[in-house]
Amino acid sequence: MQANLKFARPLAVAFGLFALGGTAYAADVISEEPPAPAPIAELPVASWAGPYAGVSVGYGFSGHADATDVGVD
Repeated sequence: MQANLKFARPLAVAFGLFALGGTAYAADVISEEPPAPAPIAELPVASWAGPYAGVSVGYGFSGHADATDVGVD
């Protein structure tokens, strides 16, 4: 039993020193946070801004919607 403790105590100290003196990994390093990237301004594909020069036609052009047999009760 004495032989086991003879090697266990220095081994535990060696592991402790190794844990405290080990190399720092990327997750352990404390540094400044990089600046956030600037937002990219995207123009809208289609916009309703500005003048509109168009013609609005519907189902009632040329009087064809006034059929006599449609909508009569």
